[in-house]
This record gives sequence, C-alpha cells and structure tokens, in this order.
Amino acid sequence: MVVTMRDGGRHPLDTPRASAFRAGWRAWRRLVATAVLACVATVACEDEHWTSPIAFETGSVWIYSRADSFLLDVDIASEPEQWSLGLSLRPELSPESGMFFAFSDIQVRSFWMWRTHMALDVAFVSDNGSILGIQAMSPCIDERPVSCPRYPPPAGYLSALEVNAGWFDHRGIGPGDSVRLVVHGDR
Repeated sequence: MVVTMRDGGRHPLDTPRASAFRAGWRAWRRLVATAVLACVATVACEDEHWTSPIAFETGSVWIYSRADSFLLDVDIASEPEQWSLGLSLRPELSPESGMFFAFSDIQVRSFWMWRTHMALDVAFVSDNGSILGIQAMSPCIDERPVSCPRYPPPAGYLSALEVNAGWFDHRGIGPGDSVRLVVHGDR
C-alpha cells in the first residue's frame, strides 16, 4: 500500500518494512478472528459444558431390587420451577445419573417430554419408597406442547425418578423395588 501526502510525496512511514508490518498485522487479525470463532463454535457444540438455567440440589438415589442395589447421582427437583424444567433442554444425561422429583404430597399428575431431547424412563415412587410403576418416555421437541404425549402414573405417587431409557430394564428393576434418596446439597 502506498500512502501519498497532499503534496504528492510519499509518507515517511511508507517503506517496505512498514508495508510488511501492515500485511503481517492484517494476517494476525484474521488468525485471531478465526481462532475466536473456532472456540465459540466448539464451546457451543460441546454437550458436556451444558449448564442448567436454574439451580438444583444434588443427591444420590439408592435403588434396592430383589437381586442387587444400584446407586445413581441425581439432581433434585423439589420446587415448581424445577419440576417444570426437569431434564428438558439438556442435550444428554450421563449413564449413572438422573432427576429425582420430590413432592410434599401425593401426586396424580402425568409426566411429559416437551423440549426433552433424549428418551427417558420414569419410575413413580410411593410414599413408602416402593416403585409403583415405570413408564418409557419418548423425546418431544415439537414447538407446541399440546402435541407431546403424557405419561400417567399407575397410582398416586410422592416422588418420581427419571433416568436414561432402558436403565431400569437393564438392571432388572421394577414395581415393588425400593428407592432411597440421600441429599448432598446445592449445585
């Protein structure tokens, strides 16, 4: 690039060295812009860095079947805002984890999967900790919530446990098995 002065002469900094510096600076800016865009795209695409828009307490759930016992790490939904969000919007759920829904009184409401991107199973748990029934639930990412199916409980329940689809079946867990929650604290 040649810089000319008003009087027609060349600018004192218009030397081959200055031109090389400007060209290098332009290349450096392109490189930094590309690196920044790559970082943003990588972070946006990595599921493991997903963060819930609301806080959940964390805990562990012990499930005692006739043959064995199993431990899950869980987020605990104990407030209406948490019940409403549940596992929706999450891109995935790690294999030995889930969501425990804790209610203060017996519920008969159905579960649904609006804005949920993964298949889940839900176990409805009685007030004495025994599993009343388990439902397989399919993802529903439709824009309209009314188009998503509902999954009713077999009876009134005090809590519910959502896990990855097939988790209960693969471990032989079913109605009559028991569930115990241990609370860890806020996350």
